[in-house]
Amino acid sequence: MISRIDQQIRVNELLMASYHSDWQFSTALKNYLLNHLEITTVISCALLNKGWTTRASREEGKLCCRI
Repeated sequence: MISRIDQQIRVNELLMASYHSDWQFSTALKNYLLNHLEITTVISCALLNKGWTTRASREEGKLCCRI
């Protein structure tokens, strides 16, 4: 899973873009999207921490800056 962390980060980017888009979501859907975004971000950060590489550290920094 750590070798495919780039896909997980891409999912995070897409979720963030959807959450901050101009679309009019219902309140329930917006709350669901926010919860899902939070869960995937925590998983991504945990996997990046487990990676222990300089690339993983850079990617985690980028991910945290996007939030």
